[in-house]
Amino acid sequence: MSSELPNQFAEKYKTLTNTALLAIIANAANYQPVAVETARLELAGRQLNEDQVSEANTALEKLALEKQEQADKKLKIKNKLKGAWFSVTDVIDPLVTTNPAVDKLIRTVSIVLGLLSGYKIYLQYYLIAFILTDKAPITAKDLLLYFLPLIMLPVITFLFWRKKKTGWVLLVVYLICAILTTGIMFYHSMQYHSQDIHALDNLLPSMSLQTYVGIFIFLGGFLAIACKKDIRSVYRVDNATWLITIVLAVMFMVFQNMLL
Repeated sequence: MSSELPNQFAEKYKTLTNTALLAIIANAANYQPVAVETARLELAGRQLNEDQVSEANTALEKLALEKQEQADKKLKIKNKLKGAWFSVTDVIDPLVTTNPAVDKLIRTVSIVLGLLSGYKIYLQYYLIAFILTDKAPITAKDLLLYFLPLIMLPVITFLFWRKKKTGWVLLVVYLICAILTTGIMFYHSMQYHSQDIHALDNLLPSMSLQTYVGIFIFLGGFLAIACKKDIRSVYRVDNATWLITIVLAVMFMVFQNMLL
């Protein structure tokens, strides 16, 4: 099989120009050794004079220059596209920090919260469609009370994604309130089951213990991430603001439950 390869190359290389053969020899690393050796033998067999060799070398240099110019053009286009891409990402992902891990964490939290927001809206789609029709006897106050909690998480997600301090504060307040609300629901659920009242099980189905644990882990995990020192530094949240936000969130929940 190896004895046939030189013959195959020899037949093909007889049709190549002197410049093409010199290009193969000059770029030997890109070709099989037998191909390079066949090119050498073909050039030697042509018995070129000095003028022919000089002409072939000049053409080879011109070809190499053209390839370099093409490579430079491609590099310029690539750099322009890269610059345009970074311009877009600066708009999409503002205030990029010097810590890629922190930026990635913020993006991940924003994406998850965004998906959660979309899912919550999807679950309320038919009710929203009904409310927006003329048939729904709902006042402006009712609309506000209904849509405010629904749009709260998307707004918080957007502000957090834009690395706004307000977004961080609202997210922490939202998470703390959600954790406390879940805890209150769990407490009432335990009381309900301790009274051994099963008549309303179908009307008011309760969540399992595993579901409550999952919710606590999910919300607590996001709260822990938001309260990390390197995350808070991105949002310019000092220790005083951090503590005040937590205290206000707890006080808000206490005050709300006192009213209820």
